[in-house]
Amino acid sequence: MHANLMRVNSAVECRGLRHFAPERGRWPEIESPGERLGRLLAFLGTTASMIAVINNVVAGVGVALWVQAVRPGRWLGIGIGAAVALALTAAFLAYQRWRFAPFVDAGPIRGEP
Repeated sequence: MHANLMRVNSAVECRGLRHFAPERGRWPEIESPGERLGRLLAFLGTTASMIAVINNVVAGVGVALWVQAVRPGRWLGIGIGAAVALALTAAFLAYQRWRFAPFVDAGPIRGEP
């Protein structure tokens, strides 16, 4: 049983080395895939950012509906709702930058090359 596992493991390891060779862009030897297009897009690509943007759009729609109920006028509600969604998204991105600021130039984690 052990010999069979070792044979399968060595076969997987050989294929893995071929697929994840440094010349194919293996990470962490190269620049982080998320940072190739800049930090803003790296932040927008996180799950937390995606959820925050969806929540901000829902909040903007809620504000737009409330404004339209208080003061009839479709474009006023849409404009204010869009402004609220953009402001909330900007606030979230500012918070993310502040939250990750200590880790930007911290260097590698102990034990990593």
